[in-house]
Order: sequence, then structure tokens, then C-alpha cells
Amino acid sequence: MKKVYQQLIDNNKGDCMQAAVASLFDLELDEVPKFIELNEPFHHFMQFALDSGYEIKGTLYNYSHVNGGKYSSIHRLQTKGYNGIKGYFFASVFSPKYYDYSKSINEYQVTHAVLIDKDYNIVFDPNPNNDGLTTYPMNDILGYNGIKDIIVIEEKN
Repeated sequence: MKKVYQQLIDNNKGDCMQAAVASLFDLELDEVPKFIELNEPFHHFMQFALDSGYEIKGTLYNYSHVNGGKYSSIHRLQTKGYNGIKGYFFASVFSPKYYDYSKSINEYQVTHAVLIDKDYNIVFDPNPNNDGLTTYPMNDILGYNGIKDIIVIEEKN
């Protein structure tokens, strides 16, 4: 994994997804689309992964805004069945900089892209200001270091 740090740190306009994908795929930042500037950034992210020769296996959710914001657990056994990319996975957490503790968990919150291992350890945060951070907002409720969801991408065999 190549550590590529984000260049733009801004509420809802940062390039953490672009930097995390560049890191995961061992690319330079400018070799990855600026997802934040595109409509439906996750759609473009998944299409970029497919076009780059990877397989999308699905998403593991730790928290869902569906059904009134019910919590659901990501079980360690779920990631154990996958290899990720060299053992790493793309994950979303609530933004440590922009999380609004005055809002209900069911209200919109800014998220942030990080890379994790199979054991849900945060192994890379593309925001250089978060260097060394291992848990994120809502960790006390969500567990798993505050991971909100994981997009499982693997190399094609």
C-alpha cells in the first residue's frame, strides 16, 4: 500500500476518497478520479475499481440509516472470508473533524475514507492531521474503531 495523503480537507468537499483509493491501488493521486466533483461518487468509485481490474464483492454495513437507524454488527468472520487488496479494505468512518455531536445519529453526518485491515484496525488515514488516530466518532456505539461501512474490493484471480 502506497500512502497517498489528501490535498483538500474541507467539509463535504475533501478528496479523502480519492487519496484512499490511490493508496489502496498503489497509484498517484492524479491517476484517480476526483470523486467528490462527480455526481454519485460511490458509483464512479466502484466503476473505477472495475475498470482498474478489481472485483467488487459488496458492502459490509455496521450502521444503516434505513429502518430508523438500527444498528447492525459487522462480524469479524465476514471480513475473514475476503482478502481485500493485499489485506487492506476501503472503509468509511464519521469525520473526526466535522462530526456534529449536537445532532442525532439519524441526521446526516460527514463521513471520511480510511483503509483498514481484516481485524478492523485503521491502518491508514489519508488526512495527515489524523496521523495516529485509531478510533473515530461513534466508536463507543458502533465498535470496530468507529467504522461505518466497508466496501469489499479484491484483485481478480
